[in-house]
Amino acid sequence: MLRKTTILMLVLALLPILTFAQNKAILKPGGQTIYLNSNEDAREVFSVSNSKYHNKSVLPLRNVTGINGVTGTIDTLDYNGLGTAYTSTFGGFGQDVLVGWFVAPADLTIKSVGFDCGDNPAAVSGELKLYKVGNGWTVSKLKSITTALNLGYWIAKGNGFNDIAPFEDEATEPKTWVAHSANALTPFVEDIWSDAGTGAPVTPADDADRTTYQWVEMNLLGFEPEIKGGEIFAIILKNADPQFDLNRFGVMASTEVKYGLFKYYANGRTSNDTSTAGWWKREYLLNIAAAVDITGDTPPTVSGVKNPRGTLDVGPMEITATLTDINPGGGPAGIKEAFVIYSTDKDTAKKEVAMAVKSGNIWAGSIPGQEPATWVYFKVKAADMNDNVTFGPDRQYFVFGPTAGVNTLLVFNGYSYLGAAADQYPQNYYFGIDDFAAYKTLEFKHDIWAYGPLSKALVDNYTNIIEIAAPTATYYTDAVYRDWLAADAHHNLMIAGQEWLGARYGYADSTFGAGSFEYDIFGITHSYNDVSYDGTAGQNLPSKLTVPNPASIITGPMLAKFNSIVPVPDSLNYDPYYEINTSYTNWIDGFDVVDGQAVDLQVETRGVLGAPKVETLNCATHRELPAGNKIVFLAYDPLSVNTRPNYYWLGFSATSPQDQVLTWFGVQVNVEKMIDNKPNKFALSQNYPNPFNPATTISFSVPERSSVSLKIYDMLGKEVLTLINGVKDAGSYEFNFDASKLTSGLYVYTLTAGNFTASKKMMLLK
Repeated sequence: MLRKTTILMLVLALLPILTFAQNKAILKPGGQTIYLNSNEDAREVFSVSNSKYHNKSVLPLRNVTGINGVTGTIDTLDYNGLGTAYTSTFGGFGQDVLVGWFVAPADLTIKSVGFDCGDNPAAVSGELKLYKVGNGWTVSKLKSITTALNLGYWIAKGNGFNDIAPFEDEATEPKTWVAHSANALTPFVEDIWSDAGTGAPVTPADDADRTTYQWVEMNLLGFEPEIKGGEIFAIILKNADPQFDLNRFGVMASTEVKYGLFKYYANGRTSNDTSTAGWWKREYLLNIAAAVDITGDTPPTVSGVKNPRGTLDVGPMEITATLTDINPGGGPAGIKEAFVIYSTDKDTAKKEVAMAVKSGNIWAGSIPGQEPATWVYFKVKAADMNDNVTFGPDRQYFVFGPTAGVNTLLVFNGYSYLGAAADQYPQNYYFGIDDFAAYKTLEFKHDIWAYGPLSKALVDNYTNIIEIAAPTATYYTDAVYRDWLAADAHHNLMIAGQEWLGARYGYADSTFGAGSFEYDIFGITHSYNDVSYDGTAGQNLPSKLTVPNPASIITGPMLAKFNSIVPVPDSLNYDPYYEINTSYTNWIDGFDVVDGQAVDLQVETRGVLGAPKVETLNCATHRELPAGNKIVFLAYDPLSVNTRPNYYWLGFSATSPQDQVLTWFGVQVNVEKMIDNKPNKFALSQNYPNPFNPATTISFSVPERSSVSLKIYDMLGKEVLTLINGVKDAGSYEFNFDASKLTSGLYVYTLTAGNFTASKKMMLLK
């Protein structure tokens, strides 16, 4: 028998230090400014790495081969397909329990479960077991809870742990469940893998690069649990340390509301806060996996759906997908029929077109041609011989049509921009003219492309192209640009992006010579990647910029504006973490140029080649090619330039480099456009400043006339103050909250407007 005193896994005793941004901000429409803030409890969630290299990709599933006893059809269940990066650890303390869940796609036997330890733990051990999920907890119900929800606990008189327990088999008679939310039942109804209620012992082992699961084989207890198709099962990780609030454990995790985990807080969400003890549904996703042997009839698999994000072709669009089907339980296998289901933004009625085998497992079907400026939405539906149906992922593409008489193309090239609406932040802010109150921008005739790689058929319609590659370029179309520039000496090109140089070469500093695009077009001879980073930190901080030539046609006007601010700021800064959002960190690059080439902007480094080093490197340049083409390259995002300590947003300014480029390229920019300040969605922004003493500003937006309440709660859930309780017209609002009568501590403010509810934390420090 296993001892019930086994201690869990994954200990990290160090708690993170809360840091907060203290910089003044502009409230952009719809609450677009993202401040440095924490909506996470530092006791349980923290970032595991300052290095961008870990944060760039989803952790792969490793070490599946060799699992004991796997026969027949092997498959793995994980959440890596969500495209979520596991950049934090989610953990707990003594007696806390973490739970991740999966739904069985078919009848199966669980061979092994794995978890990715996120800490470098001390010599501790732990428990792992499996439960079935029931009591009305369906997949749709699990996904419908997108905020932290307090469920409840079982009464366990005399157990020494606040007289409460996580599971019914640990409760004392008469087995009483205490619900903390309406109709909140325990989700865990059947222990399917443990030793008489005690989990199997595990010893955590954190691999250095955090890319390997730690597997626990189910035959460890002499049997392997069997699950019916459609059933939900949960992987249970318990910290059985008998001491509350000690020996924190952590598993790699990410923020994910729909697939969020369950957590049992033995001593409350904050220390000794027993009113918040018990089960909670949380907004985080554990990096766990299950290796299974599928024994039932699985529905077909839809993968490899192929379509462009955008096209100039107004004819039929062929959609292809890889469709497969197996039947491990016996009987007929294979695809019976498949369809492409589609609609458009002009005709929302769903239509079906049949698919047919194109080659092997690849099926194809064609969506009828559409007129320019049309969004097409579609997904693939496949049925197997037993009429099991699978729907592929929702996809879309845009039918693009160049505008007659327009000679400038604005390209958004980056994973956060692909297919994004042009009237959203930050896309519609790149050409500002200083009027922050009205958010006026330059109106110039241009088309916008944010729909995938460029083509000759597209670029040949334009004289000027301005590409914003942010935060990392998704594609490089050197050959298209070369041919386009060579075709006409009046073709002009600007590219801006902090990762345009680094990402394509694996973030390795590189030397460029004749024949390379960097040398031939931009005049760049060497790159220095991520110079904001000193090897351990810096990517969340601004980088100091200097204008080496006051007469520069690109940056000279910005320098003049800087010197006209009263009082003159201490520094000109590159700060995407502040101006765009906190997931858009500072990875500015530096570079060298050929002799005699104009340098427009330089950056002060924190590190070169990953080691601390302070020097000045070039980060902006312009030139004319021998044929006369005008070329500009910025190794940063031009919207993210501001001043400190007295704040001015020079990235959204008539003097910004991108505005000057329009003038240099000969684009007419003499018409002002006011961005519609009416928000398009409900939003609650983080208060500023945070922490504060004694006053702070809370901002929110409502897109329509609504009944609005704004309330303050303490961490016990007790209402402290009602700031707003009435009807508000559509618009963006600020409320100055004076907390001089409150005591220091952490508070929660909640906005309720119509059917919208959102909450954020703020800290009062006196």
